[in-house]
Amino acid sequence: MCKLKQGGRKREMRIGKAWGLWALFMLAWMGAAQAQYTYTTNSADTNTVTITGYTGPGISQNIPSNINGKTVTCIGDSAFSENTNLTSVTIPETVTSMEQRAFYGCSNLVGIFIPDNVTNIGRSTFEGCASLTNIAIPAGVATIGTSAFRFCDSLTEIAVDTNTSSYCSVAGVLFDHDQTTLIQ
Repeated sequence: MCKLKQGGRKREMRIGKAWGLWALFMLAWMGAAQAQYTYTTNSADTNTVTITGYTGPGISQNIPSNINGKTVTCIGDSAFSENTNLTSVTIPETVTSMEQRAFYGCSNLVGIFIPDNVTNIGRSTFEGCASLTNIAIPAGVATIGTSAFRFCDSLTEIAVDTNTSSYCSVAGVLFDHDQTTLIQ
């Protein structure tokens, strides 16, 4: 119970138990959600981090845009690799790069949202994601590593933003922009 002095009169303000419990729950939940990720601070900009691993059970995962006050800019090498529980992933707008094997072997991954700010999809990033059915490549992607979609047996369509200067899609098939090299 807090006592406030206002206008010469004392008023009592009670904070309900439900509100207090809700606030504690939210603090614990936010801490637990962030604790599910391992990360490193980027050397070029110490206010940014690269996610290096995930320890949570998540089936559907919304990757946070910041962890402990630092902006998430990269999904690191093998960060979610071999996580067979993962079925869908939303990557925040703050991420600019997905390193090699970031989602390698996530065999039950059906859907992923790649934001417009991503410029790099590393080698074997989605290799072995056998349940992935379609993927949209945003305009900013300048680099897609070799075997990025290898063994994605259910992948029937790769859509590419028409404003990209690096890649194109013809009938759901991924080519370089000049259509001289088949990517996937």
